[in-house]
Amino acid sequence: MRPISKTTRTNDDGSPLTFTKWGDAKIELQKELGSYCSFCERVGYSSSLDVEHILAKGLPKYAHLIYRWDNFLLGCKNCNPTKGMKDFDINDTYMPHLNNLLCFIEVSDGGTLKIKAGLREDDHRRTMNFINLIGLDRDPAHTHYSNKDDRWTKRMEAWDKAVDFRSDYHNQKIRLERIMDMALLSGYWSVWMTVFNRYSEVKAELISRFGGTDATCFDNDFNAIRRDL
Repeated sequence: MRPISKTTRTNDDGSPLTFTKWGDAKIELQKELGSYCSFCERVGYSSSLDVEHILAKGLPKYAHLIYRWDNFLLGCKNCNPTKGMKDFDINDTYMPHLNNLLCFIEVSDGGTLKIKAGLREDDHRRTMNFINLIGLDRDPAHTHYSNKDDRWTKRMEAWDKAVDFRSDYHNQKIRLERIMDMALLSGYWSVWMTVFNRYSEVKAELISRFGGTDATCFDNDFNAIRRDL
């Protein structure tokens, strides 16, 4: 749900940048986007993140995109296989490198996710298409929940940590740098942005310190604004 800024890269002849092996793009993706899943925001080291093909490499119609930089994001061991070889309409699905999903998805107590109320019909549909694409809302009450999928659990843990840190910060028991250390370590950027919504200086640091976050997706008070690329 973090709006990420991904560069356009080309070969010497001006054509889209390609890799001999798509796995070779992982280091560059981590440098540019941070070591976080581009979809659920969980933190991951190199071994726990995959080069995710936006348009599935297993579908013949996208064979020409298998090695192209512009078809890569980072996916965790839950988001990547859940998305799998689904063929979806990218023009009808909000994506983290094209849109600001923080405008459409609300994080609430315990790290629960839901689509914000009052959205236009097309915004609601495209947001739901994103959620269904990677099973982002799978918790113990969800039909397709599996105990091998710990995204909800880790998001809940990040929420509890953020709430504790907010209390300590409000009472001047910890410094901003300590919050950043924990946020970067635990991941789930949207959780921290939500919990610290009333603290502009914290939101500014979260936007700045999580590499690859698109700063143009926020107003002068660091509130989310639309991005439609």
